Amino acid sequence: RRCGITSSTMAVRSFCLAISTATSVLLLVLALCALGVRGQKTTQKISVGFLNPTFSGKEGEVAAAIVKVEVPKDFKFGDSDESLTILVTSEDGEAKAGRDFELVEGTITLATGDLKRIQNNRLGHTNIAVEISLTEDEYIEPSQTFTLTLEVQTTLDVEEHITSAIFTINDKGSDTVKISFDQTTYTAYASQNAPLKLLKEGRIRQNISVDVTFSDDSLFQTILFKPSQNVIEVSFNPGGETQSYSLSLALAEPSHNLEGLVVMGAPAEVKVMEFTPEGRRIIRLLEGKINSTVVERQNEYSRLQEKYAVLQRRVEDLQGLKVEFEREQYYMAKNDESVKVCLKKKMATAEDLHVTVTAKKNKDSQKRDTGDEDASPIFQEEFIISAGSVKAECFGFDMTPGDKVGATFNLTLTVDDHTVPPNSTTVTITKSLTVSFEPSEYTVSKGDKAVKVCLTKNVNISEALNVKVTAVKEKESQKRATGSSVPSGSDDAPPPTSQAFTFLADSGAAQPDPCDNIGFPVEKGTFTLILDVKDHPKVESQPATVTIADDSTDPSGNSLPSPTPLPAPKAPSAPSAPDPSSSSATDPSSSSATDPSSSSAT
Repeated sequence: RRCGITSSTMAVRSFCLAISTATSVLLLVLALCALGVRGQKTTQKISVGFLNPTFSGKEGEVAAAIVKVEVPKDFKFGDSDESLTILVTSEDGEAKAGRDFELVEGTITLATGDLKRIQNNRLGHTNIAVEISLTEDEYIEPSQTFTLTLEVQTTLDVEEHITSAIFTINDKGSDTVKISFDQTTYTAYASQNAPLKLLKEGRIRQNISVDVTFSDDSLFQTILFKPSQNVIEVSFNPGGETQSYSLSLALAEPSHNLEGLVVMGAPAEVKVMEFTPEGRRIIRLLEGKINSTVVERQNEYSRLQEKYAVLQRRVEDLQGLKVEFEREQYYMAKNDESVKVCLKKKMATAEDLHVTVTAKKNKDSQKRDTGDEDASPIFQEEFIISAGSVKAECFGFDMTPGDKVGATFNLTLTVDDHTVPPNSTTVTITKSLTVSFEPSEYTVSKGDKAVKVCLTKNVNISEALNVKVTAVKEKESQKRATGSSVPSGSDDAPPPTSQAFTFLADSGAAQPDPCDNIGFPVEKGTFTLILDVKDHPKVESQPATVTIADDSTDPSGNSLPSPTPLPAPKAPSAPSAPDPSSSSATDPSSSSATDPSSSSAT
């Protein structure tokens, strides 16, 4: 009161002071928040992507697509080494990989050290070129495109941008395709169809549609050139009036994208002339005569083809077409089901030959075996000899004679639609064929790892024999070696080993018995050698055994004598045909014919 300040004035001043204090506090809080935001670090990412969304290059060049990698200055790497892998691949569009460019499968790998160097350089980023080889060809073509795709593989914090780009291949631009008329002036007759020919010069993969127009720009005809077509001929009717007009060429709407690659030739002039009545009559007569001549020539050509075929067969006969048996005599084991017969022809023919082979038992053999020479069994089979070849072709001739040893069959042949000189051969039945080992028991020490075995057969036949020898471990031997009897073929049994042997066909000369080594997968035990004669399931075979023992004892513990050399393969004397008059050929009870264990059989 002394100062003259009323109570109401004091209240207003107190209120204003409170508002001012609150405002100051609010401003202080806002300033502190701003300082906190400014001091907080912002998370940055590595940026990877194509430099541009499009790239281009010319045929025959090695172009490039640019990949940009940017590492921010404040990017923090982890403690462990981390890498960044960029995969760049291509996807076909109008341009095809392997035809227009080489397939793109690029891989860019950046280690932590590489990324830090990028981060520390002045720009903070780098550009990496991915090379693309563009193929140059002889075709003239518009620009073609394909797509490039970018993919990033890493555990780092990465931001991808422009992951797909279009690559454009531009043509060399040095050549063009030209479409033109084959003449500058055509002469036609009123109301008569006239030929019109268009030519294409240059190679292009696209179809070209060409409009042929009159001088008033009205359309005459649209012609389509396919890539493989260089000449197209059409016919047109010039109308019934005598006149002259010009024809021009232009690209049709479907081929507007070929502007600049395809150029058109100069226009052509068409002159239409009128026929006189006499001229029309002559033309009709000529057309009728031409048509009848064409039909007559076609019929004559067909008749000449038929005559040629007949004459060709006669020439073959006159030149001495021969089909013969390759051997003069064949031998067939009694326990076989077929005999291998080979046929050959003297000259190449224009068609396949159908040959029928007939086997009939010799009358003397039939009379000796049955007493009736007219009751001979007959076997017959047809074979085909390929055209153009003169090489002998062999076939399996099925025979199941079941006759006595020494029986003889006569084989004859005939050729369909051809007369050939007669030719024949004989098949003589020998005793049952037996294949066995020589010797039948082998003993080797475990250090050898293999044993040399030899095979022998008791009779000679007319074809080679292919024999497979398989060594299988015996059950008792397996039990002694492992403590358990494991059947052959199970997972625990040692795998069987095998070896192929071949008996040469009877050639009339002495031939050694086939010998070869057979290895074994274990160090000791007893194996059985099993024979399998290919294509001769009924051939008798005798197995053999091979004992693999320690160097000093056999599998039973007995001492072994000093090893003796393996027997050398036996070289038999020259084979000879069986004599039907001998007792071994005629007497089924003789030991040499029936007992495979006899000395003559083994």
